[in-house]
Amino acid sequence: MRTKRYLFIKLLLAALITIPLTAQEKIVKISNLKELTEPHPKTNEALVLVKSAIEDIVVKTNMDNPVDKPSTTVNGIYTYKLVVYIGEDELDGAQTVSRQLQVSSQYGNANLKCKVAPGKQYECVFSIPPEFAYADESVSGGLYASSQAQIAISSTIPTLTISYNNQEVIKEGVIQAILPSFLTINRTKETYFFRFALDGTEAQTDSFKKPIFKISHTDETGETNRLEIWISEEKEVKAKTSLKYRIFYKNIANGKESFAELVEKARAEEEEKDFLSAATHYKEARTHSDCPKDQETELEALVQEMYKWRKIDFMAGTFMSEAERVENSKGFEDDSVFIYNRGVIRCLNDLLEKYPDYLPYLRKREELEAKLEKHPMNFKTEVQTKIVRHQVITGKGYEGGIDIFAAYSKKKNTKAQDRIGRTKSDGTFRIVLENELKFLYFYGDKESTPITSRTKELNR
Repeated sequence: MRTKRYLFIKLLLAALITIPLTAQEKIVKISNLKELTEPHPKTNEALVLVKSAIEDIVVKTNMDNPVDKPSTTVNGIYTYKLVVYIGEDELDGAQTVSRQLQVSSQYGNANLKCKVAPGKQYECVFSIPPEFAYADESVSGGLYASSQAQIAISSTIPTLTISYNNQEVIKEGVIQAILPSFLTINRTKETYFFRFALDGTEAQTDSFKKPIFKISHTDETGETNRLEIWISEEKEVKAKTSLKYRIFYKNIANGKESFAELVEKARAEEEEKDFLSAATHYKEARTHSDCPKDQETELEALVQEMYKWRKIDFMAGTFMSEAERVENSKGFEDDSVFIYNRGVIRCLNDLLEKYPDYLPYLRKREELEAKLEKHPMNFKTEVQTKIVRHQVITGKGYEGGIDIFAAYSKKKNTKAQDRIGRTKSDGTFRIVLENELKFLYFYGDKESTPITSRTKELNR
């Protein structure tokens, strides 16, 4: 009985000891030996070239001396030359001998059973495969539409396979024809947009509020990588919610992205109008050790610019939410509906000055402008111009305190110029100027409004 217990404990300890080694070997990878055409000059040796992007590794076999210094470095790839000594008695008439090639590093160890022949050269690659991972890049704010929720999954990997609650909805980058009735999927460049309708009974279920996404990708080596995205505890799919996740391969060996990668990611996020994430990437690029000195100022300016656009985009969402709230409670003709929607348009105009071809902003502005044409507060501004000693402009325009700026051309949006007045709560205004002005710009309009001494109504 004691002998059996001792044997059991010994086996258990052995198993526990081997667990960390097994886990380590999964981190690193070694390719099979490839025979090279160039022979090795010595007939009692074989030469094994181990190539790796990692400098600090040790290469040996179970019978040969270790090598811990690379012989050459080309384009960041280190080559370790391992000489395998082969005695005549070891061959014993055979063409090859067996060896256990062992490569160790701080990231893990890899072993390879192989056969080598005297007078020949071989090559293999020791590497750390990038980790297949995702980052939660959701930010505050949400959708304009109160009847929808959205989850965006972005990646530079073009052939992702994605399952939603165990149903395969995207296969190797292709959106599948059969989807749940409450789900629509659209793709723009590197992002999949999952839009959820909230008017069905499914929206009340736990699986709807906390969906599970399973992501898989087969890399160039044929290995399939998998991960799961679970919605965090404080989040769920609900009205006006917009969540975002980025799928990527992370280089475990160096632990950080290059300067060029960070700039590329920042630009991609800016293109998707995820300004907060873009600011983070631009900031990381700005502080990167490889950041060129002559680009530091430009990158810092981009960081601040992303914060600016993020604030305006957030304000647009806030105004839209308030407009919907008032319209639902007091009706479309309430004054606040017009004022809040005008606030959205003003924000969209600001964003479109920077991104004039961004369709979601253009479509939203057109939609709101068409909607407000039917609102009682939408009317033309009347103005009287009198030149005495000063130019005096009076009239009635948008209600609610809309800023008025001096403008100097018809086409150019000149809101960055001096603010010269503001409409009162009832829409009236009176502006006195020392110098004659030919154009006014009402904040939120597409273009300036011309005025002359003979103008009796602004042609807006």
